[in-house]
Amino acid sequence: MSASIENNEFKRIGIVGLGLIGGSLARTIKRIYGNDIFILGIDPSKEDLDIAFSEGNIDEGSSDIDTALKGYDLLILCAPIGINLQIIDR
Repeated sequence: MSASIENNEFKRIGIVGLGLIGGSLARTIKRIYGNDIFILGIDPSKEDLDIAFSEGNIDEGSSDIDTALKGYDLLILCAPIGINLQIIDR
């Protein structure tokens, strides 16, 4: 059986990149699951992090990718492909 949000196996999700795709995913996950899921938003833009937090789309924001690589059940890569490849190589 694979892990899924429905089975509450993903309690902590990190979303790298809060642009159109990452921001939309965060907003949708929060709208459907509310506080049952903790979302960390990772983005180099403090402004994007502040907006996502103030709109309730993320629970916490960081510009430090190493934060997301520790302690999260699911990491969703929504950054530009070059950044995603660097993360995968870690």
